[in-house]
Amino acid sequence: MIRIALFGTIAKAEALPDFLFFLSRLLESGAHIAVEEEFLVSLEERKMLQDLTLYRLDEKSLAEATHIISFGGDGTFLRTVHKVEHLTTPILAINGGHLGFLTEFDASEALNCIDRLLTNDYSIEERRILSVEVEGKFLGYAFNEVAIQRRETGSMITVETHINEDYLADYAADGLIVAPPSGSTAYSLSVNGPIIAPLCPVILLTPVAPHSLSMRPVVIPDDATINLKVYSRSSSFTIAIDGRFSVFASGVPIVIRQAAHRVPMIRLGTHSFYETLRTKLMWGKNLR
Repeated sequence: MIRIALFGTIAKAEALPDFLFFLSRLLESGAHIAVEEEFLVSLEERKMLQDLTLYRLDEKSLAEATHIISFGGDGTFLRTVHKVEHLTTPILAINGGHLGFLTEFDASEALNCIDRLLTNDYSIEERRILSVEVEGKFLGYAFNEVAIQRRETGSMITVETHINEDYLADYAADGLIVAPPSGSTAYSLSVNGPIIAPLCPVILLTPVAPHSLSMRPVVIPDDATINLKVYSRSSSFTIAIDGRFSVFASGVPIVIRQAAHRVPMIRLGTHSFYETLRTKLMWGKNLR
């Protein structure tokens, strides 16, 4: 039996009917579906479930899941990744949000893939993630990025940066983004970082509003260890891991490296990374 752990957010209400019909077809095929409590409650409040027999997700049903489904935008997918980051269960991301760089397809397309999902007729794309340590203690894993940032003050920070044992630079800037390939289309892209195909074995360093215009993004091998120290006039700074913020005192040692495990994403081959880029970024469109 296929056992699904479902995480979701109602970002675009118009996508819900297609997605619920997708769930009903899975149930007809004998699937067991357990839904995270917050999403289940929101569906119940909207009276959307009708005759669907869905269960409340708990630790046992999550551990027994053969597949994980994320329904929503990229933010929902990231939240899902962080809730199941201790598992190796493959994740299928269905777009029920807006931009959707990380999702496989829209809810309206999901029905065409049910048989392949039920028969495991898909490939697994293992996405690299980063591990972050502060003062020798594990802080978290980053799927999109680790953002070293100034606090709400007018002064910039200085990020002393070493790659392995080699000194790279002191970034005088509003911040520094360290990202695996999947994060190149997130925060880094908005500050003119390069787009990197998701399976490239690299790590990206992108300064945020650097004081010197000669400081540019740098792409390094993914077996490198990045050692950072941050200095600030306010004597503190923030680290945001996929949007989750923590505050630290200036001068604490930060170590960022590739994590020992990866995030397995289900790929059914409906859209390539390059097609997604072309579509989402509207390349070639006449926008005048």
